[in-house]
Amino acid sequence: MMTAISFYMETTNRFATIRSVILSFSRYTCASVLLAVIASAFISTPRSFATAPSAGGDTTVVNPSDEGAVSINEDAVQPESANIRLIVSTLSDPAGGTPGSIRILSVSGGTLWQSNGSSITLGSAGTVLSLSDSKIDLRFRPDAGRDTNATFQYVVVDPHDGSINSSASTATIPITAVNDAPVLQTISGTTGIGLAATYYLDAWDLTGNTYQRIDATVNFSNNFSVTGMNEDNFSVRWTGQVESPITGNVTFSTSTDDGIRLWIDDDLIIDNWTLHGETVDTADPVSLVEGEKYDLRMEFYERGGGEVAKLRWAYSGQSTQIIPQAYLFPATTRPALSYVNGAESAIIDDAITVSDVDSPYIASGAVIISSNYVGDEDSFLFTNQNGIVGTLNGNTLLLTGSASLAHYQTA
Repeated sequence: MMTAISFYMETTNRFATIRSVILSFSRYTCASVLLAVIASAFISTPRSFATAPSAGGDTTVVNPSDEGAVSINEDAVQPESANIRLIVSTLSDPAGGTPGSIRILSVSGGTLWQSNGSSITLGSAGTVLSLSDSKIDLRFRPDAGRDTNATFQYVVVDPHDGSINSSASTATIPITAVNDAPVLQTISGTTGIGLAATYYLDAWDLTGNTYQRIDATVNFSNNFSVTGMNEDNFSVRWTGQVESPITGNVTFSTSTDDGIRLWIDDDLIIDNWTLHGETVDTADPVSLVEGEKYDLRMEFYERGGGEVAKLRWAYSGQSTQIIPQAYLFPATTRPALSYVNGAESAIIDDAITVSDVDSPYIASGAVIISSNYVGDEDSFLFTNQNGIVGTLNGNTLLLTGSASLAHYQTA
């Protein structure tokens, strides 16, 4: 006996909706056929889109304006507009469609921002950055003292499932190293007189024409008062030592408009090398010993707007204050040598130190009798040592030979 039975069933997946099934079957096979049809309806598996897109490809960023080669100055500030362009060479997905966005996993050697200046959350679940014709413009600033190429890793985002990324690719950002001048320090005395200041009169990037003086403190607010300086485009480097007032933690801070970097004993403790209005930056506490002196270097630039640079500290029993003059010792020339005519030879200076942020080596140096030189009476005595050779020419002793900073310091 044949029996016709109809039933209504609706189930939906990505590809089909089953609305009704009419079956004709023998009563003896009714149960098995019915179960087989119901099972086949629910076993249907949707197509999977879980396959990751292809990697975008390793590359070197280019100039956004003409897509030519680009290289960022190691002392560059946070740019006001996009200064690099990433071009993604491969945009494909095995499941079909063309990917149109990336994420940035990590950055080595600097900081990235979106083209409009917004921050970027790094990582595999970070900010999704949209591509335009396989390209994206970004802003980049190198870390302080970065004189080798920077890199960042990026992934292509799946066009069907935004939680899926490709494998990582590396983009290289070329960096142009800047050869900063070495610093000669001759620190002496028991009472501080301030810090040695080198003013770069018309350049925000610590280059160009300079003017030097001793600043008793770093406490400026539109009152630098340096003749011939472009008040909207200049920079300053202060060098010397700071004497600790206590044994314990000292918290250094700055208030600046615009960029600021501060080192204590070659440790970069404040780094806000950006364009900004007056901003307070506070370092983590530094453990110091009372009466001990520590090398200090502070760099600042002004590029429009207000001109503020203040160096401060706080410690147990002392709220935040400008570091007083008595605790600051300049990296500068000692007072003139007191020498009596006809006396025996004298040591010119026994406390000279030399530093250079770019290299541990010096190529040459000179010692000059700057005033009251008498050719038949005044001279220099120098013993060649450690690859350094001295040549006397009138009032100038020229030292030549590639040697370490320490060897030049003790020569």
